[in-house]
Amino acid sequence: MESNIIINDEYEHLDNCIEYILENVLFKETHQDVEYMQLQDDYNSTLISKCHCSGLSCLRDVDCNHGGNYVKDSQSEELVLNPEKLQELIYECTSLCACEQKKCVNRLVQYGPRNNLKIIYSERYQSKGLTTTETIPKGAFICEYAGELLTRQEAQKRMQENDTRQRMNYVLSLCEYISNGGGTTNKVLLTTVDPSRKGNIGRYLNHSCQPNCQKCAH
Repeated sequence: MESNIIINDEYEHLDNCIEYILENVLFKETHQDVEYMQLQDDYNSTLISKCHCSGLSCLRDVDCNHGGNYVKDSQSEELVLNPEKLQELIYECTSLCACEQKKCVNRLVQYGPRNNLKIIYSERYQSKGLTTTETIPKGAFICEYAGELLTRQEAQKRMQENDTRQRMNYVLSLCEYISNGGGTTNKVLLTTVDPSRKGNIGRYLNHSCQPNCQKCAH
């Protein structure tokens, strides 16, 4: 399904060998096995859950089945993550929802990374990092960690190559336990992202030896 959302992302990589992408893409596999075909199906699937908040802002989860994810920061007035939702999977409203896009306060990540981020080179750590030229409120969205979506086999292959060649590892895996509705887990969904070859500005977040950001599943 085509999305009418415009991603505002004008950042670029300093290294021309890395392709800049706005969101996750499926890595290209010549020999497509069962695992790759399943990943391809998941990648092309659409979340059909939607809200029916006609005329509402989707601010509260009492009124909206997607709502309650964000609240306004008291000082900056920008949307920040609701502390009560810190450990939950975030569902934002989409073009399937009945709410008005301009009024909806449950649309944040889909618009792209925040402004005023800057790629820097650290002499101390001999690598690039990410900083900001303005104060970021606690709980504010910074950027997505976008890259190539890999199969388990491809991820293991790349991590082994990184280890052998002593290269920085960018592979990040997210494990989701999906319930069958009766309280028991009947499926484990593994999502593996690698922005080393194709990625957005988020690839520089994991360079820090003293991280000060919170990861959230979206």
